[in-house]
Amino acid sequence: RVPGIGLVFTDLTSGIPANFSRFVTNLPAYHRILVFVCVKSVPVPFVLPAERYLVGRVGPAAHRSYRCIVRYGYRDVHQDVDSFESELVSRLADFIRYN
Repeated sequence: RVPGIGLVFTDLTSGIPANFSRFVTNLPAYHRILVFVCVKSVPVPFVLPAERYLVGRVGPAAHRSYRCIVRYGYRDVHQDVDSFESELVSRLADFIRYN
């Protein structure tokens, strides 16, 4: 594995994407930390920032694989890509630190 965080975008809120095995077998290396990211719209106008990112572990802790479900309400505005990435990494770090 190479240093860093790899983001794998998926529509799945649980499990591993079927194409992930192809990804692993065709690449010589992948990132030390893997995050399966799923962005979902929910049927409420707004999602509070504290409730937007739901982080969980995928598999054993030694695998360093996580899932992050990012939830947006139908009136939430998606604007800043940099803040999205920063917030995702921050929430992941909190999850690792406290769990």
